[in-house]
Amino acid sequence: MLETLAWTFFKIGILGFGGGPGSIGVIQQLSEQAGLVDGGTFADQLAVGSTLPGPLATKLAAVIGYQNAGWAGAVVSVVAVVLPSALVMTLLLTWLLTHRDIPVVKGILLAGKPIALAMVALAFLQLVPGTFTTWIPALLFVATVVLVRFFGVPVVPVIVGGLALGVLSAYRFFLP
Repeated sequence: MLETLAWTFFKIGILGFGGGPGSIGVIQQLSEQAGLVDGGTFADQLAVGSTLPGPLATKLAAVIGYQNAGWAGAVVSVVAVVLPSALVMTLLLTWLLTHRDIPVVKGILLAGKPIALAMVALAFLQLVPGTFTTWIPALLFVATVVLVRFFGVPVVPVIVGGLALGVLSAYRFFLP
């Protein structure tokens, strides 16, 4: 069963372009062909997988793998679905770093930085309207920037602290 899970999710990792929604059909078809799911259970697995954090393809791999072979199945399926992208990215990075002195590669790397920054800025701008609905999220934003950038506080404690304040806020213990 582990071999079937590994091979099926490796193929899904190779063929599943376009993120989670674009991969759903590929995951369903290849999982059904391998006998890992049927049409009725796939909808349930998709519902369960959608409640978990992380990318959809890895969540479905974990759910389907777990239901077919327990924890070992979940681990094998997640590794198999991530492996193709990890290999391609590692090879591409190795090639870029090895050839970074070639003018064409220098141009690619030079153009990549502002494009990546623009994508982050666009994502930030899309999040702003739904995030800063009161003064509390704005205060948390400023506090996070100040703590991490100017005081060198590690990111993980800041995230955990912010989440704790959110929990307290939900129970009205601390924030209004």
